[in-house]
Amino acid sequence: MTDAAADRATSLDCPRCAFAASHNFCANCGAELRPRHAVRRVARAVFGPLADYVSLFPALVKPQWLVDEIEGDRIGIVETIAFSLAAAGVAALVAWVFPAEQAFPNLPPILSEFAEAALAVGVNAVGNLPLAWLLQRGNPHRVPLRRFVTLAMTLLALLYPIVALADGLLAAAGVRGADFWTYLASLGWYGVAYGQLYRRPWWKVLLWIAALWAALFVVITIAVLAIAVILVAIGAPPPGR
Repeated sequence: MTDAAADRATSLDCPRCAFAASHNFCANCGAELRPRHAVRRVARAVFGPLADYVSLFPALVKPQWLVDEIEGDRIGIVETIAFSLAAAGVAALVAWVFPAEQAFPNLPPILSEFAEAALAVGVNAVGNLPLAWLLQRGNPHRVPLRRFVTLAMTLLALLYPIVALADGLLAAAGVRGADFWTYLASLGWYGVAYGQLYRRPWWKVLLWIAALWAALFVVITIAVLAIAVILVAIGAPPPGR
């Protein structure tokens, strides 16, 4: 029997796209042609995102590899959401072993860690949008906004368990304000990765990040003071009283 005849004899219609395919995976859409045992399928569904997440850790040493994956559209928003869930699970385990101050103390530790991770992802994605504009301004290398958001969220997912571990160790050592110091330590990775995505010097990216957060701090402070003045003027107690 020739190779062509053997392929025809073992060909299957892809259950996803109906493409005539052979072997284990569809050459057209990548779907699995011969489903694995039920236990293996369940294990793959449960632990697959965690395995994919762990496979990204070399990007902490070589952020250019992560940038290449995002620019090649091999990592997108959907994958990043899965990475964030896996990161929250790992961080919850780390916080259970090395407890630190919880952002939501009324929740169980695992739920508190997931809620804190969701809050961090939202603040990181939205708060850094002005940075994307700054990095793109006057830059001939065009970067779609979705790639910037994907990189920001993926970096946060990679660093989140490490930050949780550092927070726990610093809290055990009696260091106050551990979140601030761990955030400062993580800025180096953001600066290098954003610089490679936008083809900008990493030190200039770090300066822009510092200027952005300083400006946000000033705006928030002015807003809080304005609200306090208004409340005092109308006879209501200011916030915190």
